[in-house]
Amino acid sequence: MTKIRGLKGLILFLIAVLQLTGCTSIDTIRPGSGEGSKFTVYRRSYDEIWNAAVGVAGQRLTLVETDKRTGMIKAEALDSTFGEALGIFISPPRAGEKKYLVEVLSLLKNRPQIPGQDAEPQVIGEIKTKLAI
Repeated sequence: MTKIRGLKGLILFLIAVLQLTGCTSIDTIRPGSGEGSKFTVYRRSYDEIWNAAVGVAGQRLTLVETDKRTGMIKAEALDSTFGEALGIFISPPRAGEKKYLVEVLSLLKNRPQIPGQDAEPQVIGEIKTKLAI
């Protein structure tokens, strides 16, 4: 009886640990977390950068949340608990600036899964290609 209780307790503990540390949701993706990659764009308008970023995010994944006023784009694979959650953040989020900072954050939705290729360099490359820079 004691062995069964101990085993049940261990299983519940492991499930709780996986629930707390194992998953990434779209809400956990925030700019300035230190986990993403950044690049600076010169001589392009805010609209050009926004359109390129939305195009890349929408081509790779399903757009979940976009807010041009704040420069935020979030997308994810909606068909499973595995896959990618992506955030692209453009600052400052207004027209007429001389330079813009673009932050790309790509996380695995289920962190215990075997890590795949880091998507951030690919996303950055695709945005730069669309901007011809």
